[in-house]
Amino acid sequence: MIATVIRTGAGMVMAFDQAGWELPAFQGPYHLVRPSVLQRASVGTVFKHWFGTAPAPVVVRAEAW
Repeated sequence: MIATVIRTGAGMVMAFDQAGWELPAFQGPYHLVRPSVLQRASVGTVFKHWFGTAPAPVVVRAEAW
């Protein structure tokens, strides 16, 4: 299950499960992994953006991710 998914300003995606383990199947260039992330995301999945020089990712709605 995808617990957290982070989109970076460089157009890459990082995905993690509930234990904090990386989920390689859902990581990579945003335009390639976006469909599978949105298909497999659950109601509890936290979507984040980490753009620019922000010190930490910002939570966003799935629709804005």
